[in-house]
Amino acid sequence: MKLRVSSILAALFCITLIAPVCQAAKPGAELDGFRWSFPSTEPMPEKPRKGAVCKSALVKGDPKTIDNFTETRNFGGDKGKRYKVTLRFRGVVEPMMYKGGVKDGEYFYIGGQPNNGTYNTYKLEISSPKSYYFLNRRDRVGHDVFMIDYTRTIEIDGGATLTMSGDGQNGKMIANFKKLTIPGVQEKPSYGQFAQVNVISVKEVAPGAAKASSDWAPAKKSIADVPNAKGLAVSGRTLEIFQHGVKSQWGYEKPQTDSFVVVHPKIKPKGAAPLYVVLHSAGHDVWSCVRCTGRVGNHDIYHSPDNYYALYVDCRANRGDWWWGGMHARDKNLTRMNSGGAPRPVERRVIDTVKWAIEKYQIDPNRVYLCGNSMGGSGTLGIGLRNGDIFAAIKANVPAGVEHASHRMGFPPHSLAKGVKLPDPPVLIDYSAPNDGWSRGHGRFAKAMNDRKYSLHFYWGPFGHANNHAQIMKVNDLINSFDWLGVRKNEAYAVFTNASGNSKLPWPDNLSDQAPGQINAFFRWKNIADTKDNLAMSIFLLSAKELKTSFEIPKEATADVSLRRVQNLKARPGEAFKWTFGAANGSVKTDPAGLITIRSLKITADPATLTVNR
Repeated sequence: MKLRVSSILAALFCITLIAPVCQAAKPGAELDGFRWSFPSTEPMPEKPRKGAVCKSALVKGDPKTIDNFTETRNFGGDKGKRYKVTLRFRGVVEPMMYKGGVKDGEYFYIGGQPNNGTYNTYKLEISSPKSYYFLNRRDRVGHDVFMIDYTRTIEIDGGATLTMSGDGQNGKMIANFKKLTIPGVQEKPSYGQFAQVNVISVKEVAPGAAKASSDWAPAKKSIADVPNAKGLAVSGRTLEIFQHGVKSQWGYEKPQTDSFVVVHPKIKPKGAAPLYVVLHSAGHDVWSCVRCTGRVGNHDIYHSPDNYYALYVDCRANRGDWWWGGMHARDKNLTRMNSGGAPRPVERRVIDTVKWAIEKYQIDPNRVYLCGNSMGGSGTLGIGLRNGDIFAAIKANVPAGVEHASHRMGFPPHSLAKGVKLPDPPVLIDYSAPNDGWSRGHGRFAKAMNDRKYSLHFYWGPFGHANNHAQIMKVNDLINSFDWLGVRKNEAYAVFTNASGNSKLPWPDNLSDQAPGQINAFFRWKNIADTKDNLAMSIFLLSAKELKTSFEIPKEATADVSLRRVQNLKARPGEAFKWTFGAANGSVKTDPAGLITIRSLKITADPATLTVNR
């Protein structure tokens, strides 16, 4: 009893007399080593069955309501201070899909919500700044388990509450049938799943550094509120202006304010409308970009169709956002600052703004398109190609540099970071001029697109750094011949590579060539079927009756045909398929990424059906 009384007195003494000098709990101490655990009711079998399912030991009643857990901890640290916290996540988990948030690497997902009702979720929530993260993101779910081992740096305020939760959703999970272990964390395999977090480092954020809005919500402004928007209007269409601060996830070093403009359809279509996203050139900002739409011929790429929503974003107001986070060969400092595979803060801001617009205006998520002119064309390549899970197709008018895309896509001589897996890119339309110095590098860019089997419809000619479509078409009348706004993100598309009907590229050694040229200008496809066992697609060349052009359209062309964005015929790496195309037939194995490519198909103006079967 004496010991207990003395202990109580000592504690009271610290609280009442010495509290001012007692240090706050070490930041991150209560989080370090926390484990999300989904134990199994069954022991590890000697020889587990591939894809096996086991029951969750968390379930003590209704599996749809009891198969979950929640724990809270205090982050510690000093209230009023913010910390950059580097966390390492390791474990054995099953895949889960999420939506409405931001993908950060292969497994980490910022915000959003679960996009499947049966697989396990692993969630970390921070009370301040208000944010949450999921740990086991994959492109698709399935009977698989895999190891995670990655680090992420997030911001947490001193004294914040940390909430760790997991939800099995149905009382079952994919068992650890692979007998996976995590050295230093779990040496002996268990039949269930888990994820563990360890705190690698905690650093105080310097005063004045950027802090996220507690709940990022752009504020609507009137034209009178924004001096630069004076007189802004789009004939016959409603226009809205929004301004906002930053999210910590974007990575800005200082606070800043950005603006964007949303233009409504002149006549709202039945059902969900499509979205037309515009990136301005170096000679414009968001305000002058919108003003260009008042006259035909003034940067025609900026003009959205009347039945679309249009989103105009800005990269001029804040210096660090220049060139849409990319670079070009003429600016060594910009290249040094923005090099590498990781997106810059402005790129993350653009993507989040697009997602916000999709949600607010109930946009058809399969009909979102990105375009830009000059610097905006460079940004279209760099931001658009990497985000094929957002954009159905993209179009770049005289892009001012290909370096942005080359770095972000890991085109030679660059490479993607280990573990980075990009979604199938959008269909790309690019028109550039060899007599435009900004087009430098298009030869290696076109080669990289071909070698990666990415979709490229490319047009060129000596039209300089032009933005007026009527003037450009006097040189190359193909630039608007492909219906890029007809591409949908939820439909498979054909990629044509190594085609016999392509013109010879003038880059890099024949830039004075006066002849217009094209790559893949005359190939088209139409989807017929896409099931779990079969894909059918009509493939053909346009005829002179269908396309009026000064170019001679070949009557026959040979090309390798790859199938991307396949919706239901999910192919495993190295899987064998049988194919037919007209009278031709054969078998093919997918590449290490699971891509199906049929080589040397003879394509004519008479449509032939390509079928691929298991």
